[in-house]
Amino acid sequence: MLFRSAAFRSYTATTNRSIGYYNDVTNPSPAAPPTANSAPTTTMPQIQFEMTANTNCTASTPGSISGPTTVCPGSPVNLSLSGQATGTGLTYQWQSSPAGANTWTNIGTNSAAYSGNISVATDFRCSVTCTYGGGTLYTPTLSVGVNSFTTCYCSSNATSTADEEILGVAIGGMNNPSTCGQVGGTGSIAYQYSNFKGITPGIITQGASETISLTLGYCNGTAYSASAAVFIDYNQDGVFDATTERVYNSPYQAYAVGGSVVNGTFTVPTTALTGNTGMRIVYVESSSSPSPCGTYSWGETEDYLITVQTPQPMVDRKSTRLN
Repeated sequence: MLFRSAAFRSYTATTNRSIGYYNDVTNPSPAAPPTANSAPTTTMPQIQFEMTANTNCTASTPGSISGPTTVCPGSPVNLSLSGQATGTGLTYQWQSSPAGANTWTNIGTNSAAYSGNISVATDFRCSVTCTYGGGTLYTPTLSVGVNSFTTCYCSSNATSTADEEILGVAIGGMNNPSTCGQVGGTGSIAYQYSNFKGITPGIITQGASETISLTLGYCNGTAYSASAAVFIDYNQDGVFDATTERVYNSPYQAYAVGGSVVNGTFTVPTTALTGNTGMRIVYVESSSSPSPCGTYSWGETEDYLITVQTPQPMVDRKSTRLN
């Protein structure tokens, strides 16, 4: 029995005695209780404990697995059983297999739930065994696929339709001019977010110095101080790292209402993975260092794909001698 101060109360009985005590550090000894510093009471607290006997399991009903059918790379797969047998004496063994291979490996612990990461499509099942009979039975298989990392980026968009607008992006042979309110593909929101991952990507090269050109303007006739940041997912993990993958940050200033062109130069890491990856431009009012994720009041975010290639071999132009 607990009280809200470091004190105890006792009732004045001659044979049976009880104490209630609260202390954050030390539990009292019933054989040598502390000295009372509260008034005695003639009321003895009554405490009733109800005991419920455990029920043994009678079968190995496995139930089924509840969980996602697709996840992003590196995201946890959280699985649990539903409809399985109940009672004591149950044991669980989770298993995984490469999708469709039917080669099972034990994973997880003796639990009705499992959590782990996958990088490729994977099948899961769980065996349930009742010690008291019923043998070992398996759940139906749950297949979990892995989404393309280019569909797994965090969201980013303005909440207002006023002010800043990205009016052009050019890089690696890709040139995408746009106008106020123009939108791209699926998920685009006029004046707030544009998905341009459907256009032909620009090409950049490992270890090379590259230039990106941005046209930054406004859609309501008034210019405010703002800046734009460019992010490229070099390691293709579906995340724009705010530090290591920020390739350019434009000056924090008011640009021309109709659009000012700014150019940024950066060097592509030699460790950048080749192939298509994500590129994001975030243009935000009242921020000198826009974040790759989240919402903001005024501005626009645009998403693109960009192709990273290996350095191209030098062309050996030998002179031809005339005979």
